[in-house]
Amino acid sequence: MEDNRFQKTSISVIRKALSKFGYFKFIVKGTSMFPFLLEGDEVTIVKIDPSEFEIGDIAMYVRNNLMIVHRIANVYRCSDGRRFFILMGDNLRYADRPVFENEICGKVIRVKRGDFEFSPMRFKPHTISIIKRLINAMRFAKQKLGLRINQEDIIDILRRSRI
Repeated sequence: MEDNRFQKTSISVIRKALSKFGYFKFIVKGTSMFPFLLEGDEVTIVKIDPSEFEIGDIAMYVRNNLMIVHRIANVYRCSDGRRFFILMGDNLRYADRPVFENEICGKVIRVKRGDFEFSPMRFKPHTISIIKRLINAMRFAKQKLGLRINQEDIIDILRRSRI
């Protein structure tokens, strides 16, 4: 019960901060967005109009009093004109239930990992699967061949590639 009240308060504070200041920073928990977001990363969320979201953006939404940060995999329009989004964690096999515009709080625009800061990249779902295979191949190379590869190397390779 205490956790639920805390979560409701936290979500309320985040929504107020987004309304008043236009942005909010918080620390990532969980691994659903690996390899782009790691537990302990600091992310900056900005409030933007939901009509500006595109496939591949990383959005934060609230459902069942939980803050969820996942990538937009698809955008649809209902017969009544309302838009809804299909979001999915990069490290998950299945998409989330549809998310309507009014559930989305903001967009991730900045990630801080220790002293390293970067803007999240916009990737389409098929690109994510290619990137996961690349990471697995790099892990294999590290384990079997003794190559030293870290998260920043992977991000640098992805930035320079045109997948």
